[in-house]
Amino acid sequence: MDGSLVSLGGLLTDNQIYDIPVYQRGYAWEQKNLEDLWEDIYYLEPSKKHYFGTVLLKDSGKVAETEFTVLKRFDVIDGQQRLTTVLILLREIIANLEKSGGDDPDGEMASLRNYLRRGPHYKLNLPGSDGEFFNGVIIDGHHDETRTRSQRRLADAKAFFKERLGEEQERQSDDFKRFLIGLKKKIDDLQLIQYQVNSDADAIRIFETVNDRGRPLSVLEKTKSFLMHASYLCIEGEDAIAGRLQELNGHFSRIYRHFEQARGTRHLDRLRLTEDDVHRYHYIIYVSPWSSSSRPLDSLKDRVRNMLRESAADSEEYTIQYARDLERAFLAVKNITDEYKADTEGGMLSKLFMLERLGNFFPLLIACWLKFGSEKERLEQILRLLEAIIVRVYLVGGYRSNTAASTLGSMAHRVHNERLDFDGLISELKGMIRYYHDDDAFEQSLRRQGFYRGLGSRSIKYLLTQYEIYLRKKGDVPLAISTQEDILTSDYEVEHVWAQNPARSLSEIEETQHKESVHKLGNLTIASKAWNISMGNKPFEDKKTQPDDRPSYSNSSLQVQKTLAEETMWDAETISEREDRLVEFTLQRWAI
Repeated sequence: MDGSLVSLGGLLTDNQIYDIPVYQRGYAWEQKNLEDLWEDIYYLEPSKKHYFGTVLLKDSGKVAETEFTVLKRFDVIDGQQRLTTVLILLREIIANLEKSGGDDPDGEMASLRNYLRRGPHYKLNLPGSDGEFFNGVIIDGHHDETRTRSQRRLADAKAFFKERLGEEQERQSDDFKRFLIGLKKKIDDLQLIQYQVNSDADAIRIFETVNDRGRPLSVLEKTKSFLMHASYLCIEGEDAIAGRLQELNGHFSRIYRHFEQARGTRHLDRLRLTEDDVHRYHYIIYVSPWSSSSRPLDSLKDRVRNMLRESAADSEEYTIQYARDLERAFLAVKNITDEYKADTEGGMLSKLFMLERLGNFFPLLIACWLKFGSEKERLEQILRLLEAIIVRVYLVGGYRSNTAASTLGSMAHRVHNERLDFDGLISELKGMIRYYHDDDAFEQSLRRQGFYRGLGSRSIKYLLTQYEIYLRKKGDVPLAISTQEDILTSDYEVEHVWAQNPARSLSEIEETQHKESVHKLGNLTIASKAWNISMGNKPFEDKKTQPDDRPSYSNSSLQVQKTLAEETMWDAETISEREDRLVEFTLQRWAI
């Protein structure tokens, strides 16, 4: 396959139309890619050539006709991100040239529009709704809302270049038209190496190995390409192949849409959950929970290729079933996050998200949502046990974050594949808690002399927030979910009732008691950062009560502080008694 050196201007003005195949990813360029392209072209010396990469095309055998010309149609196998972006920039240059007015005796403006369309045919055609958005909104300038991640990025690219050209117009208003013409000439002169292939098999195979300039393909995008390639090898007949590719593209289009909708959820960025994470979690529940799940695409390729050697029909069936089930997993993630967004009362799912330790649990969460999503009572029971594992094993028990990951993955796999029913799952989750941190070990951990130093601040605030909710139930005054989340931020701190560094000097006996008691659970409460700064080191008597509305326990809005004002004094005995109450609550709250 020989390549030929061509100019970008020649490529775009030839009698050719470019189509993006359905197996290609959506538009993926982001701010950094756009800035790099703009600076490459902006600072390019007009007399110099600039290499712009490669473009890989497949002759589709189709044509598009205008009144006077027959246009050949090519599928863009590699280079779509750059071609799409350059056309967006050219569209903004042309729009600004049209606004600049002036005579056009040679019809240059009409020829400029050939970069964007030839007669009724658009120069570049993206697949599906992205194509309609690109042609109608980006090229023709109509208004519409973005519905997919790629459409949002297309709109962002248009806005980026519009802003950059607007800044340049302000900077050199008298020479702006000359600047636009010079910028367009630089784009014309960009150099590419053009390759052409003639078959779908070559196109899909090469698409697996080439990489567009900008952002590397994600594992999920490579999976999509591989499944299409595998399907092509399994199926006979162009119509059957086209139908299967269209079906696979539909599954992946919905997968990307489901994940885009999930991304808008509180805390999801803090969880750092990516589309490749969900893909890996699905592999665990659908294929295998063991070590191969760390490289799901390689393992999937081995599995499908081995299957293909035995039976093309089985391989074909497996690839489409895999894609269908993968979409179900992404839909489950969307439904999970939808449920979280709709929660205004701080339900069990919200508590799991607040804990932010879901990496080990997401495969099981997905499997349970698919299996028991319509059975609210069962799902609630599962969620309560997952929260208990996080609190007892990881937060209080101090086990490493990857502890029992394979055990949880095995549960998820068996639930999804109908080999572990609800009762069995509940039994195994309870058994896991007893194995790692039974009631005796849990109580011992809660009563540690250095409890404060053994846990992170956020973990302690979570425990005390749950105690706050418990105290409020006595007065039927719920704690808003927004406040629960605020307490877990840096706006609130863990406060030592008997201060770590007391403002007044202590006797020798008090020194000993202080050392033994200061970091115990019974001596800890929650305070706003401002409260803690102003009151933290003061004696208990000063913290307990202050005149008017000055900060004190007695006038606090938090019950974990307010109830402290009921104590007549604060010493080692009082701390021990409060520890007993907190331990009793904790053992009941996360009982198994």
